[in-house]
Amino acid sequence: VLFVFALEKRNKIILKSFLIFALFLSGSFAIKTYKTNYQKSFTVYNVPKFSAFEITNSKNNFSSIDSLLLQNESTMNFRIAQNWGYKQIKNQASIFDALNTSKIGKNKMFSYSGKKILLIDKEFSIPNIDLKVDYVIVSHSPKLYLKTFTKKITATTFIFDTSNDRIKEKYWKQDCDSLGINCYFVSDSVA
Repeated sequence: VLFVFALEKRNKIILKSFLIFALFLSGSFAIKTYKTNYQKSFTVYNVPKFSAFEITNSKNNFSSIDSLLLQNESTMNFRIAQNWGYKQIKNQASIFDALNTSKIGKNKMFSYSGKKILLIDKEFSIPNIDLKVDYVIVSHSPKLYLKTFTKKITATTFIFDTSNDRIKEKYWKQDCDSLGINCYFVSDSVA
């Protein structure tokens, strides 16, 4: 509209305004495209009673989502799919098929971008070897005694997702405080 108005009125000020606006608009699109193409994130979602987390790299998404949650379309749209739209995710993949994954006893561990992430769920067992990881994701209320666990596994951060029992979380919070463990409880935040 500014361009047509500038041509019609032969006004240099309006033409300069158009050029500044066009430059600003194309710059904002370029920044958004750059951020989308080079985004890297690790998200553990707050979905009560379910476990859902993902790694995003560029426009690819590697996710681990409880099967019952995947069947609940309204909760998926409200809690997770909106974020995919915001991140402009084009490709979905199962985390265990597409990333460097290994088994440590009954536990699953995967590596991504130089970070090691250990998954602990109700099937977990303490490994026979000492292990150092960056993150431990705790889900589905395992019988986890942090004092014993941390003798074998050293982690930078423990993340407790929303599939865990709130009573167990209370005890884990106390243990984390007393042991000086860096922890994050997703139930206390958005994601």
